[in-house]
Amino acid sequence: MTIPFIYMRHILTNISNVKPQLVLFCFLLVNLFLPISSSGKNAGESLPNIIFFLADDIGWADPGRYHEHYSGNKAKVPTPNLDKLCDQGMMFMDAQLPAALCAPNRFCIMTGNYTQRSRPWGTWNRTASSAFHFGNSNNDRINNPHETIGVALKKKGYKTGYFGKMHFGGDFFDASGNILRDQPNDQLDQIDFNKRFRNGLLDHGFDYTFVTPDGIQGPMYAYFENDQYVPISTFASDIQGVDTSSDSVLKSFSKGERVGNGEMIQIGYGDSEFDTSEHGPILTHFAQKFIEDHVTNDNETPFLLYYATPAIHVPLTPSVKGIEAAGQSQIGPRADFVYDLDSQLGLLIDKLEELGIEENTLIIFTSDNGGAVSGGQAQIAVGQDPNGPLRGKKMSIYEGGHRVPMIWKWGDGTNKGSIIPPNTKCQHLVSVMDWVASAIDLTGGAVAPDQHYDSISILPFLFSEEPDDLPPLRNFHFYSVGDYRGVRMDDEEGKWFYKRTNVDGKLELFNIDNDIEQAENLVEEYSAIEEIPEDHPQKTRIQLMENWFNAHKATTSPRTAEALDYSDEKNEGTNERIISTNFTEYTGDPQRIDGGENFGIESLGTVTDGWMNLHKTDEATNLTNNLREKTSVSLTIKHPNNWGTGNAAFNNTPIRAGIDDFTGTVPTTSVTFTGLNATFPNGYQAIVYVGGYLKNTGASITDGNSIFYYQTPVSPTAPVEFIQTTAITDDGEGSAPEAHYAVFGSEESPLISESTTFTIDTLYGGGSFLGGIQIIGNSVPGEPIKTLIPVPVSEPKIEIENDLETIVITNLDPDASYQLQVSNSLESDWEILETIESPSEEEISISGKIKAQSSFYRLQYTEKVKKLSLTNNR
Repeated sequence: MTIPFIYMRHILTNISNVKPQLVLFCFLLVNLFLPISSSGKNAGESLPNIIFFLADDIGWADPGRYHEHYSGNKAKVPTPNLDKLCDQGMMFMDAQLPAALCAPNRFCIMTGNYTQRSRPWGTWNRTASSAFHFGNSNNDRINNPHETIGVALKKKGYKTGYFGKMHFGGDFFDASGNILRDQPNDQLDQIDFNKRFRNGLLDHGFDYTFVTPDGIQGPMYAYFENDQYVPISTFASDIQGVDTSSDSVLKSFSKGERVGNGEMIQIGYGDSEFDTSEHGPILTHFAQKFIEDHVTNDNETPFLLYYATPAIHVPLTPSVKGIEAAGQSQIGPRADFVYDLDSQLGLLIDKLEELGIEENTLIIFTSDNGGAVSGGQAQIAVGQDPNGPLRGKKMSIYEGGHRVPMIWKWGDGTNKGSIIPPNTKCQHLVSVMDWVASAIDLTGGAVAPDQHYDSISILPFLFSEEPDDLPPLRNFHFYSVGDYRGVRMDDEEGKWFYKRTNVDGKLELFNIDNDIEQAENLVEEYSAIEEIPEDHPQKTRIQLMENWFNAHKATTSPRTAEALDYSDEKNEGTNERIISTNFTEYTGDPQRIDGGENFGIESLGTVTDGWMNLHKTDEATNLTNNLREKTSVSLTIKHPNNWGTGNAAFNNTPIRAGIDDFTGTVPTTSVTFTGLNATFPNGYQAIVYVGGYLKNTGASITDGNSIFYYQTPVSPTAPVEFIQTTAITDDGEGSAPEAHYAVFGSEESPLISESTTFTIDTLYGGGSFLGGIQIIGNSVPGEPIKTLIPVPVSEPKIEIENDLETIVITNLDPDASYQLQVSNSLESDWEILETIESPSEEEISISGKIKAQSSFYRLQYTEKVKKLSLTNNR
């Protein structure tokens, strides 16, 4: 049974660091014990088999559904199997790669690392030392190699197979057993083909391999099974359409030499029967055999089939006999080769259907770089550019070089029978590298601190019927193409691409959100950041992107994705969430802030200059931080114009402190809180507000060492934006902002002293106050469960009606249970006021239970989820 769902582990995150934030969703826990076996026929009955299908040189608009998405016209290039995959799965419309060439990207896709973590330009020579051993230099990671996805999934019980093109290097030997390094094309005959080569994928996480080190472009024209050369003539008769003229012999090839309908485009060495046009039928034959053998002999475990076809790389030699692709499109050899590629995918799916395992096989399709257009003139002429509206192509720093199609499908293609909702699109920025962390997440693995530096789990998107309604999971991406470097950054104002390398004498910045063709350079007149004036509307943004680039450009630079442990032992827990708010409200005479209330803080310290305390609450959501990144922070604040005569912003807040006697400008006023530690109890954080009347100015927050300025241009009703500044000026005429914020007690903003002073430097016209300290519960008391299929419901809310002495709780779920709890301090035990079992109404009122004015109330409940249990038992 499957249902609409979203994935919970990272549902609310800080975008740049991907750290779990406050969760305020209501769910009812339901367990599904799903085994690891691959024999389950229905999606979700067990961990899925995985087919990762990596195309070569396919452009963003080559698949028919992508072309139709941007053009509105029916595709001219036939891709029936890809179209069906799109219809039954999720299309990622903004999937990016770090480079615009295959060799560097193949390392990235295999390991979840940017190009600079290994050879920045990729491992091109098949006899180079392994890409997985390269950090700052050859073999400096030989004792701690970059972990492939094969290694990661083998740890979780998967059987792994790799098929196709490599570009990872390896150890080939001569007749004397010496390792040959960086052999030129015309000296490959020195390799002893009777010896198994080492440090190929068989030694890096794959149980079975059938590979061509160079694909079909050469110059090692040979197949290797389990890293041992296998003559084509020994298996050709088993494959429909693959003919040999004689027994295979090893020979040298000249450029342009033809075998069958194939062509050698480089001089090289290899099998005399190597026909580049029949690579697809050969590769699919061995991949199908791997699936059959696995189901026959080992169907109690799932498999990973990594299929790296060399189609549609030059030479453009589509299959003539095995797949019968040549001439099928009627618009040239490139389009025919796309049809060949599509047919290879279809053959694999046919085998899954034949064996009854298609529904519980996760299929991922993508490309190794942007579309190459060689040989595609005819298809372009009829209106289907391989890269659609994107500027550039393969080998370009622009969008057409690194934006690629990416499609995920898991299920039978129906809403009821699919884990990934069918016929959905995701517009969020993702990276093809993200499939690595996603697969590790799905299978309950762990990411070591020095592995998979740059891959983020995108399961939240994949498990959502409306992925675009979820917060972004990444807002930065790094690009490396030749001498060019680039940075992508998304914020609330756009999707920004920054070409930073100055080799052509100019900077470039585009907002591809409204300029996907990258036609309007927003910093056209500048060749260096230093030349951009400080008041230029893009100066801050481009400097931020430059800073991010410099922070992450080195091999051993900081991670761009958090290393997470998704295993059951680390992430299962009670999974209970709380909403906690101080609902104190004062009536009658004003109360002084130093009247003994502690509000969950050890001590309020001293208060001067006639502060007083009032309070009401409401909610502000969808806050962003100073990088304009969305956060999951929700505030409870309100400013109903009912206090005093000033009608100031924030007239009522969790702790309301205002000056009750004001005549123009008054001296600096301060409040000192002591006992504020670097981390709040049980994971609590605090948001501190200062601000007041519109003409207030100079508000700042300091912990005695650093000063933080956060301001909003309007009163903080939802949505509110954090804008960090380093100085606040005012002309005395009321131009200063109304409100200022700072977040303390979190990992990102730890308190560094035990005494924190909040200071209002200057007051204009009164109404200025310390707005309050809002306590936030963060993952208390349970830990996030690893893999969830939750059913979203409305978040329950609490409202205190002091005048009626009533607690009103709304948005209750009839299938859930709740506890209303109270505490005098966050350090104290929580007392159960009321247990609510399966409420018959969405809203209930509880009378006679209000405690002391300074008390905290919370509603505790469990999440409504289905959980994938990753046991090895059926």
